[in-house]
Amino acid sequence: MSAAAPASGERARMRRARTAVSLAFAVFGAQVGLWFAHIPAAVERLALDPAQLSLRLLLMGAIGFLAQPLAGIAIARYGSRRATLVLLPAFVIATTLLIGAATPVAFFAFAALTGLFAMPANVGNNTLATEFERRHGRAAMSWFHGCFSVGGLLGSLAGGQLIQAGYGDGRGALVAAALLLPAALWSVANALPGAPAAPAPRARPRLTLPAPAILGLCALVFCSTLIEGSVGDWSALYLATVKHADPALAAGGYTLFSLAMAAMRFAGGPIVERLGPRRLLAAGGALMAAGLAIVVLAPWPWLSAGGFLVVALGASNFVPILTSLAARTPGIAPSLGVAAIGSCMTLGLFAGPPAIGFIAQRWNLGVAFAALAVVAALVALAVALRRWQPAAAAD
Repeated sequence: MSAAAPASGERARMRRARTAVSLAFAVFGAQVGLWFAHIPAAVERLALDPAQLSLRLLLMGAIGFLAQPLAGIAIARYGSRRATLVLLPAFVIATTLLIGAATPVAFFAFAALTGLFAMPANVGNNTLATEFERRHGRAAMSWFHGCFSVGGLLGSLAGGQLIQAGYGDGRGALVAAALLLPAALWSVANALPGAPAAPAPRARPRLTLPAPAILGLCALVFCSTLIEGSVGDWSALYLATVKHADPALAAGGYTLFSLAMAAMRFAGGPIVERLGPRRLLAAGGALMAAGLAIVVLAPWPWLSAGGFLVVALGASNFVPILTSLAARTPGIAPSLGVAAIGSCMTLGLFAGPPAIGFIAQRWNLGVAFAALAVVAALVALAVALRRWQPAAAAD
């Protein structure tokens, strides 16, 4: 009985930790969804033209990209739970200020502040998730990313309702923050601690280029998120202008994509354990290529919309799997591996949509999506040809 009690206590602790990390991802996603829903209201309230909005969003992305490696160093030095206990609530506060900005100058400043905390908070969450995976001994990263997707969906729906009720000036975001801040604090406080890295005296974590062992993973996550970001920004316009879909079907293409992403992430853990990362990533690349081929070649708009669902089935688990693999790379602190993947993920998400726009301007959107299909096929080929460590290939 004395031996059973500690085991029972450990199981309860792991259940609490899983709930906590799931909630941390959901809080992050909800705040992102809330912000996305408020962008049109902020643009109208502050009379921003597209160029002014683009400049502020670019600033946010650039600062987030630069801050991620620094966040990795801080987490390696102070521990994931301690660092994320600051980063996640700070992100909620910064985004709330951004949504309620009263002047264009304030919007600019709060966009910079949001960029400073957004991606570092994401690194913190993913490092908490890798610590849970390490202690639990089973794949769970896809589940946590599914919680982010659900949080984002709920946040965007709540944001739309708040704006419709007349609270799009930031008052609704304050109410949301009053709920999300305690949830953020509880979730991080109840995650597994994750001890700070113990580097040798002359080998403290420092800002460098990603290690060679991670560069291949970074290239894969860049390509997968380039496709994901492009689909997010251009799918509705493609269906409406190239396939001549009605507005409801054009919007439905991305809805199918989002729902399939969330569903596959929740199912991802058992699939990873059954197939292993290598086979699942290779299949994912092939599915993305097949889905994009359907998008381009389908004679009917509804079939093209279904192609985006197939793309989502392939893309859904790239970021969770590659994040987990990077965090377990020998000789590299987990937070630094996560930060490297996060930086390339951000680069892919920001590079994809403009690249599609340039190709569409030179040729057309059909050619642009065909180019994405080629990228997806190259991803599948690269996964098949890459030399994997035995543990990574079989896990």
